[in-house]
Amino acid sequence: MIFLIYACGLRISEALNLKIKDVDFEQNLLSLWNTKFHKERLVPFSPTVAHKLKNYLALRGKLYPPDGPEAAFFCHGRGKYRNAGPIDVRFRQLLIGLGLAKPIKGPRLHDLRHTFAVHRLYKWYQEGHNPLNKLPLLSTYMGHATVENTQVYLTMTTALLREADRRFQAGFEDLARKPLARVFKAL
Repeated sequence: MIFLIYACGLRISEALNLKIKDVDFEQNLLSLWNTKFHKERLVPFSPTVAHKLKNYLALRGKLYPPDGPEAAFFCHGRGKYRNAGPIDVRFRQLLIGLGLAKPIKGPRLHDLRHTFAVHRLYKWYQEGHNPLNKLPLLSTYMGHATVENTQVYLTMTTALLREADRRFQAGFEDLARKPLARVFKAL
């Protein structure tokens, strides 16, 4: 569940409410119903995510066989998770065990959604896209009503700054090459 939240930028409630029938492995799509503000959306996922979800589902089938397609995708011994509490606790234990957080303070599970958004923006930069043109796509993917809601998730990172600087330098060099050549020629 934690991997899916990061890999697809899901809200914890969306992962908790996922049913087996909502995961389409033929098209690699999640169907999210009645999400925040009572919205629905389709969320594509990568072959890597599909592989991990299939592995989880096989293990889940052995430990907690589902009683049909309406069954919760993620569950425990007593059935469906009713809230995010146990997932938050496990996430915190993982972070502490890896030395990435202290027992009281550190990343929250919801921060994985922020990380997803920043990583997607960075990938667009690397691919040469204009991220401003892509923000409406990210906004729709994440289930936001407006681009402004998505922008709250975007924080500047060192890698993102380096990529922006690289693009600026490349663009500036092309723009300034002829005028600078004239200046140096005149000297």
